[in-house]
Amino acid sequence: MSDVQQDYDPFLTWEDLKEKYNLPYTRQNVLGKGRMVSQGLFPAPIRLGNGLKSRLAWRRSRIEAWIENLPVYVPPMEDDDTAPIE
Repeated sequence: MSDVQQDYDPFLTWEDLKEKYNLPYTRQNVLGKGRMVSQGLFPAPIRLGNGLKSRLAWRRSRIEAWIENLPVYVPPMEDDDTAPIE
C-alpha cells in the first residue's frame, strides 16, 4: 500500500454526516453564530472552493475522533433507599 493510500482522509459533506453518522443536530445548531463549532464542541469545517460554488466539508478523521471522545451517558442506578415512602 502506498503512502498516499495510507494517509487518505476523505472529506465529508453535511449530507454525509447526517446519513453515515446519524448526526442528531441541525446545520444551524452546528454552524450558527454562537453554536457548537464556535464553542469548540464540534470540529470546524473546511471551506472547499471560493465564492458561490464553495462548500463546507469535514475531514473524516476529525469527525471520528470527535465521536470517540463524546461522553457516554450512564443512567443513574436505582437505589432502594431513595424510593419514596408511602
